[in-house]
Amino acid sequence: MYPTKFILNPRAGGFSGLEKRIKDVVAHSKGSEILYSKLTEHGEVKIDGFKLDLRPSAILGGDGTQSSVINFIKKAYEEAGSECPAFFPMPCGTGNGIKVGLGLRQEPARLLEMYASERMQAREIDLIEMVEHDQSKYVVNIFDAGFVPDVLKTRNAIMLEHPADPAYNRKMFVLQYTWAALRVLQSNTSYNFSRIELDGKQQNNKNVKLITLGNGLCYSSKPGMYPLVLAMIDDGKISSAILRIGNNPLTFWGKAVVSGVLMALRIPNPATKYRDCEEVLFEGKDIPCEVDGEYIGRRDSLYFRIKKAKEKKGIKVYVPA
Repeated sequence: MYPTKFILNPRAGGFSGLEKRIKDVVAHSKGSEILYSKLTEHGEVKIDGFKLDLRPSAILGGDGTQSSVINFIKKAYEEAGSECPAFFPMPCGTGNGIKVGLGLRQEPARLLEMYASERMQAREIDLIEMVEHDQSKYVVNIFDAGFVPDVLKTRNAIMLEHPADPAYNRKMFVLQYTWAALRVLQSNTSYNFSRIELDGKQQNNKNVKLITLGNGLCYSSKPGMYPLVLAMIDDGKISSAILRIGNNPLTFWGKAVVSGVLMALRIPNPATKYRDCEEVLFEGKDIPCEVDGEYIGRRDSLYFRIKKAKEKKGIKVYVPA
């Protein structure tokens, strides 16, 4: 096996039982080590003992962990003026949508076995760069503004009602999201998108309830909901979906439910405008946002641009050969 930095998120939902296997692999691999990632109170990633070198980084965790750790490492190498080594994503969190775009559907233990026996190959993929007040962050898979982040925030609040029972959180995963969505639908929330631009061209922002920008295909491998029917992780484009639903309560409820069903069935939604582009700008007032399944709060303005793999501006990841 290549000497590797295994970066573990102890809070990942599917982490149980895997740490011992990794320790066994590391014990028989000269130059490999285990590091642990954590978030500071300001939401910033910290990895004790991390050093810039030529070793790949294997990352254990869900989409949020993958995105935040890749962002941390990629930026560290950019600031040092060095080329960033490849990553080995090992999806084992509550949300694992990244596994679909990268073809990493095997169980983490199986992926570890394949990687240790060098049956993986490096693949170039794109990144989306999100810029806010001259501060940038990389999005690996999916960004949302509007309805979906509100559902996520509500779902997180439901989870906090049972903090001492992780089994509840895992078993009730789908029901939590359904109940959260019903709560948000009941509030009939409107979102103040004042400006939406795709490649500099202003879009109709009337009654917009959701903007989804994607580098990969889906929110989650279970149940496998695809809001961006044409999105690819290495095509040099940002795929966008802009969903408009009227403010009439009956219309809002009906179209929102239909939208959820169509998404689950992977059918393009007639109420949604799909387009590929290289730059996106949206402006508004206190619009809820999420990055790769992590709620990041409310924003008034964000700008996005694609970092293309074919121009060597993305990242390399190990995938099954």
